[in-house]
Amino acid sequence: MDLMCWLQLFLAFAASSVTLAQESQEPYHQIYPPVNDTDGRTPLYFAVVLSFGGSSYKSVGALPGIQIALDYINSEPSILPGYSLHYTLTDSQCDRSTAIRSYFTQITNPPTKVGWVGSGCSPATEPTAELTQYHNIAQVSCVSSSPDLHNRQRFRYILLSATLN
Repeated sequence: MDLMCWLQLFLAFAASSVTLAQESQEPYHQIYPPVNDTDGRTPLYFAVVLSFGGSSYKSVGALPGIQIALDYINSEPSILPGYSLHYTLTDSQCDRSTAIRSYFTQITNPPTKVGWVGSGCSPATEPTAELTQYHNIAQVSCVSSSPDLHNRQRFRYILLSATLN
């Protein structure tokens, strides 16, 4: 399978587990899965920004799907040979300002991010989708469905898997 097929598999897993979840009191991993320095693979990091709180919409339900997809991809030596995928996690709270703060937290702090997943809802995704193009970072959103996000001149680096509102 080529890389595009694996990306579609990743999106399918993530999209299938999106729910209107209750706010979880359990801690989440800042980096998932933990990096095993002894396996000799180069780690690649995605920024994952979901909505844990702040609004009635919670996208935290996508997290298990993302973890399943990464576990599967990392367990197959023929997929991305020599590399392992990991993510760092922040909360957008489904809020424009908080999403922008999460964006700059992810971009300015190590490890370097090669991709962006989120930002948990359309109001939080729009500002980050405008910013990712300035850092040449592809963004994938499983839940954002705003018609504005389909403007390819304004949002050049985003891939949407949700249908339009």
